Amino acid sequence: MYINIDSKRGFKYALIATSIAFIIGVIILVLGFITGQQYNKKSKEYIETEAKVVDYAVSNNEEQKNTKAIIVEYVVNDKIYRKQSSIYTSNPKPIGEIIKIKYNPDNPNKMIFPKNEIGFILYLVGGIFAFVGALLTFIFYMVYKTKYKQKETYL
Repeated sequence: MYINIDSKRGFKYALIATSIAFIIGVIILVLGFITGQQYNKKSKEYIETEAKVVDYAVSNNEEQKNTKAIIVEYVVNDKIYRKQSSIYTSNPKPIGEIIKIKYNPDNPNKMIFPKNEIGFILYLVGGIFAFVGALLTFIFYMVYKTKYKQKETYL
């Protein structure tokens, strides 16, 4: 879609579009913050142990061709647990590698990986959207204000 910013209407559309980008960025930042808080809470309550990468789950999504999620095994109280990562990558850790995980002491079937990659990604994407949206909104507003400034009348 092309927005002609040579017209007053075009400037208004550009202001709306950049404002929407800013709002989306702020929403993504809030989601990143919430995800980070949930992760931090779990990270403090969960117990760290070692897990071994034993297999891969291959994505069947067309957009994520050739990506894999690691499957790990870990032992708690002489019982073996097997869990799959929710993050697919084209460069997974090799089978047999030992990694750190954290598990819920009340329910060892629930576990997290020590790095909160999703929270970081949300912060990064949200920050970019918010920054670019705010910057462009400010620029378009200043240009609009300068170009289409109306004379003020006083009563």
